[in-house]
Amino acid sequence: MSSPTPNETFTSPPIDRTTVATLITTSLAARSPAPFPSAATLAALTPTLLTHLPEHGTSSTTLSHILTLPPALTSVALTPAYYAFVTGGILPIAAAADNLVTAQDCNVMVHDAHASLATTVEANTLTMLTELLRLSPQVWGGRAITPGATGSNILAIATARDVLLDRRLAARGSAETVASLGIVGACVEAGVRGVQILTAAAHS
Repeated sequence: MSSPTPNETFTSPPIDRTTVATLITTSLAARSPAPFPSAATLAALTPTLLTHLPEHGTSSTTLSHILTLPPALTSVALTPAYYAFVTGGILPIAAAADNLVTAQDCNVMVHDAHASLATTVEANTLTMLTELLRLSPQVWGGRAITPGATGSNILAIATARDVLLDRRLAARGSAETVASLGIVGACVEAGVRGVQILTAAAHS
């Protein structure tokens, strides 16, 4: 499937994200200022939750239903009160950034700097992060943002595997890489029959 051209437009987007964002904002603004829902609110909205997968459904009815739920959810992150280590607490600028990337839905790992500013934003963010941690951006040249610890472990293992295979291919005089041959082809050409991953203990 070919990529869209820079001037291509979509005449019927599946979701009007601007409208959805406005509806969410309106729904949150109508909530009670209390950080926790009342018993009456919980009693009224709990029965509206689905307990079985419906045979048919539409995005509009699902969205309407979702927008009725904020009054029954905790809102500690939206109040000035501090409740110790509240999971989900977030600064307004972080919330804005999160909403922006969700609306844009950029997949940085499959774009380049000529296709999207997202690639450069990630690269610059990681450069500043290494500086914050007093690490050298030059030494830590290979960087990527991952969804979490397990994702970073998997990415690190895959990256290390590809680097080792590339080195083995080069040692055999091959100009090919894992990217050009694929993992199976690279293993065959490099003479690799198996890969061992050593860990301290089973995890995830």
